[in-house]
Amino acid sequence: MSYANILAMLHEKEKNRLHDCEVFREMEEEDRSAFFERVERDAAEGRYTLLGGMALMEVEEFREHVNETLGFDPPADFLEFLRVADGLVLDRVTIFGSDLASSFSPGFIDQNRRNPDLLRQGVACFGVASTGVLLWARSSEEFRLVHRSDGAVQKRFGTFSEMLDYALDLEMNG
Repeated sequence: MSYANILAMLHEKEKNRLHDCEVFREMEEEDRSAFFERVERDAAEGRYTLLGGMALMEVEEFREHVNETLGFDPPADFLEFLRVADGLVLDRVTIFGSDLASSFSPGFIDQNRRNPDLLRQGVACFGVASTGVLLWARSSEEFRLVHRSDGAVQKRFGTFSEMLDYALDLEMNG
């Protein structure tokens, strides 16, 4: 299952949780309907509002900030992911968002600045999964899931999207 499909499922889950929210139930029916129309319109365009996707301009500003702060451009498919969801914090997987994201989602820049040794080695961290850390070896353009304790490579991926697919599959299927 592709990460786009999994994100769509997570979006539906968030939508269903909204129905149980007291504040949402107290809204006028017309306001609730207008809200859901906007959410569905965004979802049809591949932007899951309930998951906090970024606007195109924000993504470009983030890319520039990463370049200025960390010295490299993040991969294009990671930037595309940020348009859909500005980070994810799930039970078994955390994918870093922009540093503009809510306090619930760790920021990509901040998390990588905390690991200067990795940055010096040309490696960037994109998140964590129950089984390890999600990394990108920039020189080889290889994405990896590595063991937390010893850094041994558990799995290799050609793109951020493939790595994200795998991590989200871990989330959904254990």
